[in-house]
Amino acid sequence: MKRIMLVVVLALGTLVATAMPSKEELAKAQSIVNELMKDHITANKKGKESHEAVGDAAMSLAKDADGEAAKFALFRGAVTYYARGKAYDKAADAVEAIMAEISDVPPQTLNGILQKAAANATEKKAPRLVALKKAIAKRAKAAASLTELDAKLKNSPSDPSLKRMHAELVAATGDWEAALKEFIALGGAVGKIAEDEANGIAASAADFWWNYTPAALEAKDAIKEHASALYRKAMDYGELTGLKKNLAEKRIAEFTPVLASTDAAPKVEYKFNYKVEDGNAVLCRDGNDPCVSPKPVGALVVPDEIDGHKITRIDSVAFSDCDQMTSIVLPAYLEKLPTWISGWGVPGNMFAGCRALKHIGISKKNQKFTSVNGALYSKDKKSLIAYPKDRKEIKLCRETTSIDGDAFNSCAFEVAKLPEGIKWMGCFVFSCCRNLEVVEYPKSIECICHRAFAGCPKMKKVIFTADAPDTPARGTSWRENIFCESSGDIVVEVKKGTKGWNGKDSTDLPERWPLFGSDSRPIRYIQ
Repeated sequence: MKRIMLVVVLALGTLVATAMPSKEELAKAQSIVNELMKDHITANKKGKESHEAVGDAAMSLAKDADGEAAKFALFRGAVTYYARGKAYDKAADAVEAIMAEISDVPPQTLNGILQKAAANATEKKAPRLVALKKAIAKRAKAAASLTELDAKLKNSPSDPSLKRMHAELVAATGDWEAALKEFIALGGAVGKIAEDEANGIAASAADFWWNYTPAALEAKDAIKEHASALYRKAMDYGELTGLKKNLAEKRIAEFTPVLASTDAAPKVEYKFNYKVEDGNAVLCRDGNDPCVSPKPVGALVVPDEIDGHKITRIDSVAFSDCDQMTSIVLPAYLEKLPTWISGWGVPGNMFAGCRALKHIGISKKNQKFTSVNGALYSKDKKSLIAYPKDRKEIKLCRETTSIDGDAFNSCAFEVAKLPEGIKWMGCFVFSCCRNLEVVEYPKSIECICHRAFAGCPKMKKVIFTADAPDTPARGTSWRENIFCESSGDIVVEVKKGTKGWNGKDSTDLPERWPLFGSDSRPIRYIQ
């Protein structure tokens, strides 16, 4: 009988599409769920099965139910029984399952479920559930205010203050896609914020966007490990794009330093190789091995001190080939990184071959560097030092004007369009980008250092829309070798009317560029 009933539950998937199930759909599903859960509920009433066990049974059934109505009924029931059994973390899991798997659940509905579930819960014993309760109560309040505001907008549809308030309330209810459209439609300074901040809305509204863990910012450290794990899991499975991915990266950056300073951090005994200079530690390689062993899998938090020595410097390629490290947090006292000096020297990339690296963070106490959306910058954000490897496009801070050597080493993008404002780029900047095919430089570019595309086997095209940039080198043997060690099929596209391709200030149009490099490439002139 239960097998037949389960087939009916699965068939309920045809009743709903993307919206919250209707009352009629929920009533039909609830009758089937009641039958499936009957034995568990009866055993519970007789004291033969615990409240938590009933919740577990409901969650297990929900895994096989395709229909949103059946899933909602099972999740809601699980929340109730878990709360009765004081299995508060599991109750929070069930609430988050509703938010993740059921489309368009009204905040008021979630609020009703949480108010009952967390009625007797305390923040000490149920931090996640209480935090969810608070966050969803805010969403419900925002939804109620939105209804009132809609009535005012009917009378004053062009009032800009009402329209902005409407966009903020929409964001506060969690509908970030609709909110984004409203913010951009407002135009002016507000619209520019939406475009400039990686297609996002103002940060004050962003706190409410995330549907996996909406209460993460309000919760204590105890739940931040859970939040960070969910973000990482969603990113690892490629479930996030656009705004959600941007926000996930932002949240990971916020939570990782917290994990580093609490017992929530993974308990892995890492050994760091280092040398002592001026009383401070310098992380370095040990022969052919990276500076850390065992090779990190997942997140790595570099300690602020080691054996009583502050870690102030990291040597070149220190973490190279740590190919399963997905994130790293650098220490508070770090003062020097292996960068290029005026474009010369040995490669400064300490993350060579770290192709799984999704986030590069640093202690908020650090005075020299900062992390923005998982990328590492100088403190003033004028220089990009290292970029996450999994990104499909380049998005930099507006203040950024220079990019250090090897900054994009091993990145996954196929097309690299650099933003306006970038003037200087170090050596080996796109090295070992296996999928890279096209690079488009901005009009602002002034200088490109040698071996820019070393180890890029698929490179096909480099696009310039302004005058030729300078291509300095360390000596005659390296003179202008920006294409050295890259694909032999690269074509340089140059906009007609630009100059400098045949020498400084020259308007002549040569057939190849650079003129004096040992590895110049053909030029194609475009309109």
